[in-house]
Amino acid sequence: NISGRGGFGEDGAKVFKQVLLGDVELLNELAHSRDSLIRNCPAVKEAAELAAALNGPFVIDSKHDWAKLFADTAYVAALRGSTKEIFINNVEDIPYGAFAEFSALEDVHIGEGVKRISAQCFKSCLNLKTIAFPESLEKIGAEAFAGCTKLTNITLGNLTKIGEYAFHNTKITTTHDLSNVTNIGAYAYAE
Repeated sequence: NISGRGGFGEDGAKVFKQVLLGDVELLNELAHSRDSLIRNCPAVKEAAELAAALNGPFVIDSKHDWAKLFADTAYVAALRGSTKEIFINNVEDIPYGAFAEFSALEDVHIGEGVKRISAQCFKSCLNLKTIAFPESLEKIGAEAFAGCTKLTNITLGNLTKIGEYAFHNTKITTTHDLSNVTNIGAYAYAE
């Protein structure tokens, strides 16, 4: 029973959504089915909405609840493998490991108001190339960009603290002014 009524259950819906995200042809067929029970199945609708969202940049702003956003493992798995560009606006903190291992991620746009990038936030984003930090940014946590092996260009803004291993194993080639930085953690720029 894929309509979510009866024995399908929450765990079954999550698994079904993961299957649908892995099979776009099946997802399209079910999302456009003549059978309203299939077409209106919550898992089918959520997977179809997610698939449509994955075609554009991922935007986070103050309206989003981080915990809820990243609680859905199928959603995060789909984002992790396909999101190339992220816009983050109107939040003070980007939480621990929020975008770690987003393999397709190339560009991150962080808007004014963001004050802290937590530890391991963008760790091992292998295709991340460039990032500009807003003037409001005060702290970059430990290993925040560690393992971003294509990261070559950063702009620091008014940053005051860089955590240990923050840019470990990156290819940063730009020079930047560290005069505002009062605390640089051990091996922050080590290869």
